[in-house]
Amino acid sequence: NLFWIMQPGDLLPQLYTEGFFFEAALFLGGAIIAECLIIAGISKGYLIYSKRRLMARIATGSGATTAGTGVEGTDRAITASGEGTET
Repeated sequence: NLFWIMQPGDLLPQLYTEGFFFEAALFLGGAIIAECLIIAGISKGYLIYSKRRLMARIATGSGATTAGTGVEGTDRAITASGEGTET
């Protein structure tokens, strides 16, 4: 359709040149990558924190069994090595 073709003297192509779209694409790409890195860093930090917290609970012996969690069968305590022992 020839109605979509702009003339060289039109104002819109003068305001939004090819460089504008190139810089906008670079900015958006960088912002997306930065956001992904931030979210990945927060997620990794949370996983490290929760693992350390679990290992501290196991080392002190508080809350390391499955008692009261609705799990049928014998209660098993988790040791620091990750193996279960029957209590």
